[in-house]
Amino acid sequence: VNAFDPELVVVGGSTAEAGELLLEPAREMVSKHALEHVANRVRVVRGTLGEDAGAIGAAALVLRELFTVSLAGTNKVFAGEVAGVRGKGA
Repeated sequence: VNAFDPELVVVGGSTAEAGELLLEPAREMVSKHALEHVANRVRVVRGTLGEDAGAIGAAALVLRELFTVSLAGTNKVFAGEVAGVRGKGA
């Protein structure tokens, strides 16, 4: 957690089935070994998507790639907006 400084660590899939048996020791390790500002901020929680978490994440990445438009000749990337102007229905 020190390297990424996340606000949230989600334990998912079959690992999450261990519940507090896994989560509480993980929280204790973060509290004990993380940098103070990280330990004070990060939450370790059980995911709610269960066994479908990996498939849902993969689908989300595919959808993001499909619906993200890169404007040629610029460093700007838009998803549903062009040049800061919203189209009809946006």
